[in-house]
Order: sequence, then C-alpha cells, then structure tokens
Amino acid sequence: VMSGQAIKCHQGCTEVKIDGVERRDMAIPCNDASITTCPEGSDSCMIYKIAARSETFGSALLEAKTYMCGQIAYKDTICQAAEKSIPSDWKDFQCSVKFCKTDRCSMEPDEDEDEEKDDEDQ
Repeated sequence: VMSGQAIKCHQGCTEVKIDGVERRDMAIPCNDASITTCPEGSDSCMIYKIAARSETFGSALLEAKTYMCGQIAYKDTICQAAEKSIPSDWKDFQCSVKFCKTDRCSMEPDEDEDEEKDDEDQ
C-alpha cells in the first residue's frame, strides 16, 4: 500500500467456534457491509485468532477469529496485551495474528490451514 492510499479491510467481523462447532449465532458475518477503509496509520489487514478453554462454557474450547485493520509494527504486542486482558477463568490461552497488505486480502483462503490438512493425509 503506497503512502497516502488507505487499505480496505474487513473490520470487526468475527467467526466463533465452540469445541470446533461454528456458532453463527455468536458471529458477526464478514460481508460487503464489514469492508471499511482503514484509518490513517493502518498498513495492513489483520486476522486475529484467539482460543481458550472457559469455565463459562463448561471447559469447552472457545475459538474466535476477528478480521480488522492492523499495523504490522504491533504484531509482537497484540497477543501479549490480549493475554493480560482475558478473564481469569480462561485456560490454555492461544493467540495468533496474521497480516496482509492488499485490499480485502484477509478473506482470501487461508493457505496455512490447507497445508496442515494435507500433511495429515500422508
């Protein structure tokens, strides 16, 4: 993205799974309405994934994937900040962030997950 040209990303839409089952009732869909022109300072689209076991959900594994505008400079601090802010009853906390630098790129197929599936078949 050239300076002065804002990137467009999905902003604030979320996919939620509990014990691997997609929960559309708890999700915010990514669609045309969720595409936004990112604010100045954003240099990328970001996919922010967290997972943890919560007593609130009977120790079920809660997974959330959120799409938003991002700044690559903060990639190392995002998960540290998230871990500090999670509820105390959450266990096995996992966090990852991915960035990409073209308009709406965060909705392209997730190549990493496909590669992992291929490895299991062999």
